Amino acid sequence: MKNKVYLIFALLPLAYAGCEGYGDHGPSFSGKISFVTLDTAMTPVTGGYFGLALFASSSDIYTGKPLNVIRLIATKSGGKFSSEFSIGPLSASYSYYFTVVWIHEPYNEMDQRPVLGTFGCDTVYNCTSHKQAIGTVNFYAYGDTVRRLFYNTPH
Repeated sequence: MKNKVYLIFALLPLAYAGCEGYGDHGPSFSGKISFVTLDTAMTPVTGGYFGLALFASSSDIYTGKPLNVIRLIATKSGGKFSSEFSIGPLSASYSYYFTVVWIHEPYNEMDQRPVLGTFGCDTVYNCTSHKQAIGTVNFYAYGDTVRRLFYNTPH
């Protein structure tokens, strides 16, 4: 019996070390983008797509390259457009700030992108209270590139 107890205590640090790396996988996010539109359609509908852009810091949303961009597929229900998304697990090395942007095709990471909404500011012009994303991320974005908040211009 003594040998079994020693064996359990001897293996316990190995079991703990194996679990310790789990946090390295990083966060996962899900949520819903609700699009604000003036008409019954989202515009434009060709030449690109609405995307969810993830940035490493709140200042990067103005001049940085996105860490990742996922295509948003908008659906219409009750006269309103929205898009649900799920992404992850992502790198644990970053904080994440989310924006909705229009991505011109073909994609070029150095293109200027109209920002149509941000997590923490939604569609408020001149807002700088962009929030770090944690878990569930729901916010509003314009469904028309003419109503952009500002441009993300990577350097």
